Amino acid sequence: MVGADAAAPDDTAGTVHTTQVGGIFIGGDATALLRNQALREVQAVSRIPMAVAVDDEGGRVQRLDRLDGELPSARSMAAQMTPDQVRELVAARADALRARGVTWNMAPTVDIGTQPATAVIGDRAVAGDAGTVISYATAYAEGQRERGVFTVLKHFPGHGHADGDSHRGRVRTPPLDQLKQADLLPYAELVGPGGPLATGGTGVMVGHLDVPGLTEDLPTSLTPATY
Repeated sequence: MVGADAAAPDDTAGTVHTTQVGGIFIGGDATALLRNQALREVQAVSRIPMAVAVDDEGGRVQRLDRLDGELPSARSMAAQMTPDQVRELVAARADALRARGVTWNMAPTVDIGTQPATAVIGDRAVAGDAGTVISYATAYAEGQRERGVFTVLKHFPGHGHADGDSHRGRVRTPPLDQLKQADLLPYAELVGPGGPLATGGTGVMVGHLDVPGLTEDLPTSLTPATY
């Protein structure tokens, strides 16, 4: 999966035609690739059905707000809505994603934390306890999955207690033994054996994190033990 310029449908179609990548990720605020069925033209030059991904979490991180309205942040959803209401809201949003040609959503965030809302995770985290995160993440994921949108949980093994922004440089989390007490629980419960999301339709995004007890010179994304 490679990044695609959302403002340049022709360039994206050219990249797919030339490289036959398995998927594209549409980030940023531009919307040309999501309008007027532009993604049909991109799919048409792919020899196999191509994954089309966005990160439409809600709050500060969303891609359809200029087209189909805004979603509240994860923290706001948990504060103002029941899990069943979140499932219904996300299912409707998944319909909008599919209508525009999107097949994957890089959401929900299952990081655990109570950072200030504007911190790197901040209000992208549902709550500071694993039980609430698991409940709302299940509702979010099931709302997407029942409408045919592939779900991706993030940021494994847990960014909610890291000491900085991994988009900007190396960051450190608490030790692995501590992550096992909370940050890793959503993954164990949701996609572990017998979990509600364990049977297809769900992926996991690995973060770029330094985790004492797991990583050494390289971050989690480049450390085999993470996988």
